[in-house]
Amino acid sequence: MLKTTSTGAATQFIAAAARGVASGAGTISEEAILPGAGRLGALLAEEPELVDAFLTLPQTERDAELFAALESAVRAALSHHPEYADLRHYAACVQSRLGRLERAVEFERAALAINPGYVAARVQLGRTLAGLNRLEEAIVEFEQAVAQGGDYADVYFELGELHRQAGHTSEARQAYERALRLNQSFDRAQRALQSMAAA
Repeated sequence: MLKTTSTGAATQFIAAAARGVASGAGTISEEAILPGAGRLGALLAEEPELVDAFLTLPQTERDAELFAALESAVRAALSHHPEYADLRHYAACVQSRLGRLERAVEFERAALAINPGYVAARVQLGRTLAGLNRLEEAIVEFEQAVAQGGDYADVYFELGELHRQAGHTSEARQAYERALRLNQSFDRAQRALQSMAAA
């Protein structure tokens, strides 16, 4: 029952946030969007993956307001549950959305210190490092994610993109080919291979 109630309240918050983002009207705040929304931190402690719903909202000029409110909620959850690797991972995702990539790296590394096998956190760390143009470090994280079970077409495709940007032609080709073996209809991997063949 608690989980259903929590999900419903968080869904209300997200829906109201989406309406606020879409309309551009007013100031987005937890208190204005949902009565008692100070509970959001507690809800996120119960279900940290609810942050994903916020991350799917389209980027607008109102991101700073919305994600600052979400950042506060995640921090509140972390203050009660510092041992939760997934909360640190989602804190990193929020920091990335706010453009604070160095801070996002710190949160992801903290998540991985708690749970070294956390594939989603390692992939996100790789993406964040790539955003900082730290390609070789990003490649290491993606390769480790694959070794830890992240054997997915999109992960191999991103690894291929990183190798290609770093000038590692052979490694890029191998990663694209692996992505296609896992998903034969992966058009972007197919186009990448065709582009490399034509170069």
